[in-house]
Amino acid sequence: MTNAPATDDAALQGLALVLGLATDEIFGAADPAQARGFFRAVGGRLAALYPIPSMRDLRELQGAVNAAWQRVGLGEAQITLDLQGVLIHHHNAPAAIPGDPDRRWAEVMPALLVGAYDGWLRAIGSPETLVTRVVAQSEGLVEIRHGADILNR
Repeated sequence: MTNAPATDDAALQGLALVLGLATDEIFGAADPAQARGFFRAVGGRLAALYPIPSMRDLRELQGAVNAAWQRVGLGEAQITLDLQGVLIHHHNAPAAIPGDPDRRWAEVMPALLVGAYDGWLRAIGSPETLVTRVVAQSEGLVEIRHGADILNR
């Protein structure tokens, strides 16, 4: 038996398998809210790992965020402003990963995205009074809003 190095595809499949198994363990040991909180924290760590510089406008913010997502292969964002705050349409994130028998990735990815966007927006000066949350989710799209928590007032 030789110890030949894994090909890039095999290595990525192996990493996805390990992530799927780890995800299953986390959801098995924690209640769903705790598990989502864990992955939101992971998203915050991702934002810290790929910091974005101060931005002059949303176009620059979108470019910096998309450069980070491109590095890790987790989709892309379209960022706009509306009356309630910043609206983020995140497209093309992986919908599933190998080794995820309970299909928990559908809960993991939105939590990870919320944590990352929250981290980036706070790093460029967003106040603590604003919240980051998923407002809609469909095949290939997670819609996230960062703004005032008008629903819980």
